Amino acid sequence: MESRSVEVSPGSPPGQPPPAPLSVRAARSSIWSLIGQVFQVALGLISFALLSRWLVPTDYGVLGMAATISGFLGVVGDSGITSAVTRLSEIDETAEATAFWLSILGAAVLTAIAAIAAPFLALFYKNGAITLVSLALAASFLLAAPMRVSSAKLSRSFRFRELTIIGMISSSAAVTLAILLAARGFGVWALVAQGTVTFALQTVMTLAVCPPKVSPRLWSRARARDLAHAGSRLSGFSLAMTVGRSLDAILAGRFIGSAGLGLMSMGLKLVYQPVERLCGAIYSVFLPATVELREVSRQGSAFQSAMRMLMMVVAPFCLGVVAVAPEIISLLPPKWSALTPVLRFYAATSLLLPAGYLSMSVLVAQGRVTALFRTSLILIPISWAAAVVGALSRSVLGMVAAWSFAIAAGALAMLWLIWSGYDLGRGFLTAIGVPVAVGSLMGLGVRLVLNLSGFGGTRVGFLVGAISGTVLYAGLAWLAMNADLVRAGRLVAQAISRRAVRAPT
Repeated sequence: MESRSVEVSPGSPPGQPPPAPLSVRAARSSIWSLIGQVFQVALGLISFALLSRWLVPTDYGVLGMAATISGFLGVVGDSGITSAVTRLSEIDETAEATAFWLSILGAAVLTAIAAIAAPFLALFYKNGAITLVSLALAASFLLAAPMRVSSAKLSRSFRFRELTIIGMISSSAAVTLAILLAARGFGVWALVAQGTVTFALQTVMTLAVCPPKVSPRLWSRARARDLAHAGSRLSGFSLAMTVGRSLDAILAGRFIGSAGLGLMSMGLKLVYQPVERLCGAIYSVFLPATVELREVSRQGSAFQSAMRMLMMVVAPFCLGVVAVAPEIISLLPPKWSALTPVLRFYAATSLLLPAGYLSMSVLVAQGRVTALFRTSLILIPISWAAAVVGALSRSVLGMVAAWSFAIAAGALAMLWLIWSGYDLGRGFLTAIGVPVAVGSLMGLGVRLVLNLSGFGGTRVGFLVGAISGTVLYAGLAWLAMNADLVRAGRLVAQAISRRAVRAPT
């Protein structure tokens, strides 16, 4: 195995090569993070296609019921330790050891809660098989806990290449095992094995690549309080956001039925979740980058640049979906014909995700986790009120509009928290407005081409729309954002070609 790359501080001894510029390291990390996300999506589709040959809907149903509690607790995860450690300006031995044992303690508590709930879930669903499956899922918290600090260290030093490769290897091995078990008739346990083995392999490989300091003698009560405070606020934020956005699905199932809920779920999978994965990948890179910049003026400039670059990708995708939604639906069976307006709603809402994710990374980097947590609590009644109004409409579009309002409120609230601190104003609105305007013109052009060609609403029209949209956006972007495209191209070229700094042998 090749030697690991290391970060070299500006004050390192003469003779050591300097580290790559922050922009290059961030670009390289973003590329690896995106590669990992694309790989996981593709692997998920392939594994589902293969596993469905041997598994039946009941297997997935048992897993879903057994994961009712562990899935909810999974939002809390590692009690925010990973992000809390990543935002530290310096990760010393005391912080490492304290965070490690704090993560183990938090995982033990979550495992105990999930294990205690297991028999009650079996009674509630009247299915005895759920108990053992729930107990097995509960163990995943303890399996994942030891790697939290190591993952934070790798993120903090922009070693996303290692993180991505670890994720790809562990997921591939776990899927292979699940397929073998499913083929031999293990049913739901093939799915359980897939999840637990993924966590186990990730932990083993992450600890091997970046072992943390674990000596109990390094435990610091003061550090534990600081990390627990930040971690609990971050976990509370995630939990509050989940609670706030959960009522719409419950009310949708009650007032518009399973068919309407199915339309909402499909719309999320086709548009919202891909954009969310992209923004999540950028968040994981922008957080350590913001911590390293430190100066408010540099952070503000980086935030504006990151928003513009991210919108240059998100805007054409979302507005392209708005333009060719009927053609996308033509690729699906006729029963999905009512999905067109739903898809357009979700696509328009997804335009706000970059602002929410990047603002959240800034707030975490600045240590403003309490403000983040309080904002999420305020958003719960707002989201619930919107869900109730949507349910009273008794229509799918009403529910989607209510959900979109909650997403928009959350993203804009987080952007508002950093607006004055970074002195964002007309320049910021122009920076993000140009990609949106270019994407809108592209969408109008695509719709015009489809209407004039007569391919609107057809499968051929999807290809015509995709090709014409790509050509139109490339031309319009070159006219309106030439400097940004050149800069992005150079940055990507440097990220790909420049070798990582290595430790001297």
